[in-house]
Amino acid sequence: MIRRVSQFRLDQRARIGEKEHSRLTEDGLGAFGREQKQACSGIARYSKAVDKLIRLAACANELKVVPRTRLFRPFSMMEKGRFFIIKRGNKKMKQLKKGVVGLVAAAVLITLAACGNTSSTGDTQSGENSVNAVEEKVVGVAPGPYGDMVTEVISPLLEEKGYQLTTKVFNDYIQPNNALANGQIDANLFQHTAYLEKFSADNQLSITALQKVPTLGMGIYSKQLSSLDELADEATVSIANDASNLARTLQLLAANELITIADNIDETKATVNDIEGNPKNLTFKELDAAQLARSLDTVDLALVPGNFAWAASLDPADALALESLKEEYKNVFVVSSEEEDSDFAKAVTEVLESDAFKEAIAESPFSNFDQPKFWTE
Repeated sequence: MIRRVSQFRLDQRARIGEKEHSRLTEDGLGAFGREQKQACSGIARYSKAVDKLIRLAACANELKVVPRTRLFRPFSMMEKGRFFIIKRGNKKMKQLKKGVVGLVAAAVLITLAACGNTSSTGDTQSGENSVNAVEEKVVGVAPGPYGDMVTEVISPLLEEKGYQLTTKVFNDYIQPNNALANGQIDANLFQHTAYLEKFSADNQLSITALQKVPTLGMGIYSKQLSSLDELADEATVSIANDASNLARTLQLLAANELITIADNIDETKATVNDIEGNPKNLTFKELDAAQLARSLDTVDLALVPGNFAWAASLDPADALALESLKEEYKNVFVVSSEEEDSDFAKAVTEVLESDAFKEAIAESPFSNFDQPKFWTE
């Protein structure tokens, strides 16, 4: 007898009898599903459901699936791709054939219709799946703590609002913004406001900060010294070569009385040319920020931004000095300007400004990071 299939639903797992299931070959079963998944990967569950229907029908009618390359084909009930469904000898072949083909054909029509409707995937989903669907967004990060902050803290909170975040790691400060502007990623979290404003202006990029997050400040590190008092004259110091981080570097050196900066300039735009006093006659080696931690083997001091210090497993507690972050140097969650008013951007902003986010940070490895000013206002 044909098993009851009237209540079979596409999103349920079909149960196959052990004897009948063992007769189905791996090649035959997977072929149709694989072809459909390749044709319309966005509705892979329909393809799986078709596989299940074929299995159920094959069990009910004592059919088996064999590869198309098999030479002996006594009777072909259905040919699709690389397999045939073949009658095994039931005398009521015609009656069963109609039932099986009807089931499989109905499933195929559902799948093909769903594949064809690429303009609105929501129309092919069940109401339950549509309600529970979570949209995936890609966030660009640099090496350091902010990738972990995205996946461990921000993403779980955003899932309640229908979004799941994954990260794409870039090894410099240039690619994440370009990738965002080009639509290759949906957001980024690696830079502070000062860097964002200068980079986007210099490169004419339309990207916008949504809100600040707790940020790990820059530190002065050394493998040779245990205190800045031990720093010798004419020592070599590696510093960042990008404008905003260079300005922070010089401010941190000045705060520790290793240099003085001219009074008549904007400190946030300071360069080595603005160094007015250098009492120890220090030599500065300008490097890409990502290379600063590695330079510790060849220099006396390195001023390393927090994210790269974290990525290099440098402990802030071992720093000879740490900066006190100004607001413009606290990191921001960034999206393209076109998406500034999108549902996703609004959801991110709500999360970053929520008490739940503050509580999650307090219980995370990021609890000692400098907090955004608005947290205490």
